[in-house]
Amino acid sequence: MIKRLNYLLVALSAVLLFSCSKNDTPPQPLPTAFFVIQASPDAPNTDVYINSQLSLQNIPYGTDTGYAYALPGNYEFKVAETGKTTYYVTKAFSFDTAKLYSVYFIDSASRMKAVAVDDNFSTPNVDSVQIRYLDFSPNLIVHNVKFTNTTTSQVYEETGRSFNDQATNTDRQKFVTLKAGTYKVEFFLIGSGTPFKTIDALELKSQKAYTLYMKGFYNTVGTSGLNHAVIQHLL
Repeated sequence: MIKRLNYLLVALSAVLLFSCSKNDTPPQPLPTAFFVIQASPDAPNTDVYINSQLSLQNIPYGTDTGYAYALPGNYEFKVAETGKTTYYVTKAFSFDTAKLYSVYFIDSASRMKAVAVDDNFSTPNVDSVQIRYLDFSPNLIVHNVKFTNTTTSQVYEETGRSFNDQATNTDRQKFVTLKAGTYKVEFFLIGSGTPFKTIDALELKSQKAYTLYMKGFYNTVGTSGLNHAVIQHLL
């Protein structure tokens, strides 16, 4: 399911210029913007501090915020259990002018990491989309991903994907262009012909950009179990 804006970014007046949802027209000129995603599967509801300001309060696992626009510069993120000030992670990032970023909080709560990913996409042709795949399942081993267009049978595959691999190989964070349509997406462990997970009908609308990411723990059931999420970016 494509997530919409779930929570307003609050108490950011001293840090950011303003916030808007993913469907709003961006301001001109565009300074910088970032997107926050809580993807730590066993973390309780959390508070997010940006440059020491309480900026997101009581957000649950799976939350994504939409882009918040801000002045370019350095931003320090701290994440704590709601109402507490013992931080799971503290991480600073430098955000450049006229660039978009996604900031993910990943891994188990006891080993939480903050990672910033460049959202470098462009408007596709009228019959196309841009998409990328990111793996944020902490214990999922190396695997392959196969996208099959259910109408045209076009196939796109990515091989050898692993947890947070875009952090060491920036090619893994790049968007690729596919024809718009509905896709069957299958995930295979290396050497296996049987998918361990299948998305039967992933709808990718024309002239949009998407991130498909894996979350949760492999071989675990319930809320923290293996699952996926789809983000539609600002297009």
